[in-house]
Order: sequence, then structure tokens, then C-alpha cells
Amino acid sequence: PVFIDLALSWFALVWLMNLYNFMDGIDGMAASGAVFICAASIIVLLLAGGGDKPLILIFGLLAICTFGFLLFNRPPASIFMGDSGSLFLGYCFGALITKTVTGGEISLWTWLILFGYFAGDTTTTTVLRIFLTKRWYGAHRSNAYQNLARIWDSHIKVVRGVSLYHVLWLFPLAIWSILVPSTAPLAALLALAPVIFWTFRYGPRLSSS
Repeated sequence: PVFIDLALSWFALVWLMNLYNFMDGIDGMAASGAVFICAASIIVLLLAGGGDKPLILIFGLLAICTFGFLLFNRPPASIFMGDSGSLFLGYCFGALITKTVTGGEISLWTWLILFGYFAGDTTTTTVLRIFLTKRWYGAHRSNAYQNLARIWDSHIKVVRGVSLYHVLWLFPLAIWSILVPSTAPLAALLALAPVIFWTFRYGPRLSSS
């Protein structure tokens, strides 16, 4: 069990830090996602059995701080997150996922749903780049949300669209996974499938970098 906990901790931290770094590609994207995930996590914790008060406090403080930053980072941004901010958020979420999964507060399926857009976009983009680009591991701007921001010439339209996806699709699926735990794998599939399709259509296939 100790080895499994350590392996989960390492994977969650590395995955989330990279994921959040990849999603900080347009104004407001990473910060708005963090606010949603923190707020949704508090509700999920409460529905899952009352919630751990210190955890709820941590999520609440993280949401408030990130929202304060978002006021200046929303498109067009006057301040930017950068690696120091995105890696910090990724580290925090990685640690919180490890704590809640090993403690039985929130399942890994529910976390996958809450991170549905971020996980689906970044993972699908990476897989596609392995087949389409020689230096697939290098810096790039070929995520679907980045390509759409260029096509639409607007960061705010993309951020609003992803935020609606969070609230109207991922949040109800996360609640479903808590209320009916046996359906959590199906809910996770429903959370990821539209993003995978979206990224396949608008991701690296439309970008040379």
C-alpha cells in the first residue's frame, strides 16, 4: 500500500504539473479552470459525506486566490501566470488528488471528470504529436484551444466556451459519479469523449508548431 501511495503521488504530481503548464497557453484558461475545479471539488466533498473541513478550506482559499488573479488575467490579460503559477497550481492539484483519492473522499474517476477538458485536450494533443511531429516533446502551440484562439482571433471566446463545458457538462457528470458511484467510469468516458473528438479535429492537425 505504501508503494502504491507513493507511485500515485508521483504520477499525480508529474501529470498535473505538466497538464497545467500545457493549459496556460491563452489568457484566462488555466486560472478559470482552477476556479471551477476548486469550487466543484468543494461541492463534491460535501455530497460525498460532509467533507473534510481542512480540505474544503484549502480548496476555498485556492479558489479565492486564483479568482483574484483571474480578474487581471482574463482576456485581454494585464498580468500572466507563467511557469511559476501553472506549475504551482499543478503541484497543488496533484497533492490534493493524492490526498482525496487515498483518503477515499473523491475517487480517481471523479477527478478525471473534473479535469475532463484539460486532460482530454493535453493527452490527445500529445498522442497526435507523437505521430505527426518528430520533436513531439518540444515546446509547441498546437493544442485545440490555442488553434481555436488563433482561428477565432479571440481568447475570450475560447475561455467562455471551455468554461461552459466545465459548468454545463463536466460538473453534472461529476455529481452523477458521486451520487451513483457505479456509473463513474461511464461518466468519465462521457466527460472525455467530446474533448478527444474536438482535439482530434482542431488540435495538432491544424498546426505546424
